[in-house]
Amino acid sequence: KDAWSSTLWSELDLGVLERGMESYEARLKSLTKLFGPEIRVESRTANPYKMLEEAIIGFLESLPLIQNLKSEALRERHWKQLMDLTGTSFDMNPKTFTLGKLFSMQLEKFSEQIAELSGAAVKELTIEKGINDIADTWRLTRFEVAKYIKGGTE
Repeated sequence: KDAWSSTLWSELDLGVLERGMESYEARLKSLTKLFGPEIRVESRTANPYKMLEEAIIGFLESLPLIQNLKSEALRERHWKQLMDLTGTSFDMNPKTFTLGKLFSMQLEKFSEQIAELSGAAVKELTIEKGINDIADTWRLTRFEVAKYIKGGTE
């Protein structure tokens, strides 16, 4: 999580993030194979394996939330709705807004509402594109006007 915290939101590549987390998860599983299942047993002291496992699982669980927020369908109005929903205020400046700032807002508490907001944004974008397609079709359509003659009279 800390490694990606300084990543600018505008430059975040979800594919790289997902592959990185899959790599961490695979390494964690290889530790279990290497040391056996007893590595997972908690001792009286803090278990580093357990702490690492919880951090990886927590981050993996946050990926759908990040994917929803990274949707190209989200417009400024949706981000304002998100601020109202969460009671937070943030600057979406692409040069300063980082993944770490997103983590600090603890948006996982609102994951269901964010999924709904993102879904609505995708539907709105689909409608918007449909309207634009119709407008483009009619803008390019040309009608030829001809005189109507019936029975020799106009």
